[in-house]
Amino acid sequence: MSAALGLLNVWLGISGFLLGAIVSLIYFVGQEAVSGRTIGKLITGTTAVNEDGTKLTFGRALGRTLCRFIPFEAFSFFGGNGGPRGWHDRIPKTKVISVGKPWTGFGLGVLSTVVVGIAGLIAFGIFYTGPMLAISVQLPEEVVLGDEFSLTVDVSNPHNEDVVLSNLDIPNRFFETFEIVLISPAASEESPFGDFRTQTWYFFRELNPGSSFQIIVNLKALKSGIHPVEFDVCNYYQQCTTFVGVIEVRDK
Repeated sequence: MSAALGLLNVWLGISGFLLGAIVSLIYFVGQEAVSGRTIGKLITGTTAVNEDGTKLTFGRALGRTLCRFIPFEAFSFFGGNGGPRGWHDRIPKTKVISVGKPWTGFGLGVLSTVVVGIAGLIAFGIFYTGPMLAISVQLPEEVVLGDEFSLTVDVSNPHNEDVVLSNLDIPNRFFETFEIVLISPAASEESPFGDFRTQTWYFFRELNPGSSFQIIVNLKALKSGIHPVEFDVCNYYQQCTTFVGVIEVRDK
């Protein structure tokens, strides 16, 4: 797995947490600050109020939600005076009281179906990675130090749906032994973009089912010896397929 993909996974993890935090803030604060009741509280016939029984303020609604992010907060319901109250109630000085009959029957079924459907669509959008591309590279048996040579990176779509070739990634260690003279066709970016571990060329080419796209990489060997070669081709969702091989570079 390439370094770029590793960094992407870290970023997706952070992004997922931030997205969850934003959704939680909108869901809890938006509803509780207005009415004291979330969808869950409508179902159970309860509402959140200040500790003295008055309407929940925006600050207390925000405090309740932020306290939910405290590690092990779910276990804070055990113990305490006045019945089970979590930290998200005790710290901002709020409580949950009963205000009517819980929802049952047809209404609850409809609401549950809608909530589960929306959650499923959100999860699909976050975790869908799309079909991955195939890659093959024909390597020379050996090259001569200082000479230029070409590699053809053959990217193909083996699926029954269109797949977008987003980018070609090459790890930085590759450039210790090889110099890229030219990449053709020209990438969408005028110059390669990368982080401290990879260099990236963006193409954004849509490949039809069964079609392929060739990237010609013109290289110059800088060091003799047997050197690893690694290329990653990534789809629109940044799911990458890796090719790994070796090239022997001999002295003149």
